[in-house]
Amino acid sequence: MTKTSIAKEVSQEGSLREGLETAIRERVREIIEMVLQEEVAAALERQWPGVAHQRCTVHKMRNLLAKAPKHTHEAVREEYHRMVYAENLAAAQKARETFLSKWKKQCPGVAASLEEAGENLLTFYRFPQSQWLASNSEHIGSQYASVRVSGF
Repeated sequence: MTKTSIAKEVSQEGSLREGLETAIRERVREIIEMVLQEEVAAALERQWPGVAHQRCTVHKMRNLLAKAPKHTHEAVREEYHRMVYAENLAAAQKARETFLSKWKKQCPGVAASLEEAGENLLTFYRFPQSQWLASNSEHIGSQYASVRVSGF
């Protein structure tokens, strides 16, 4: 090995290490946020049994796209929007079933991610339509902004 090849290898190892550290920090942050969300949901349920719980539709779409191959993003986005922008709960549930039927075959990870959200993704349909916009925005996800852990 020459000095140049050794230096190049060391440089690549540093980049690899940095990349791995970044990926680990991002995954730890995701896990912490998920645990906090679960703990907040459990605390709300203890305080107010049967309280409605709405998952953030924006974050769920991002999760679906993260599981989908890039060439399918537009189709995933369109079909997901049919569900979260449907006229009513019945139409949303039908769109959800159509989505799951298609994506279980084409990309099981996408379907599994949608199933993970369960009915909590469509909770907003139980409320007056005038309140739906707030449920379809990042306001739901931002409720945890004050408890995000910094430094990860």
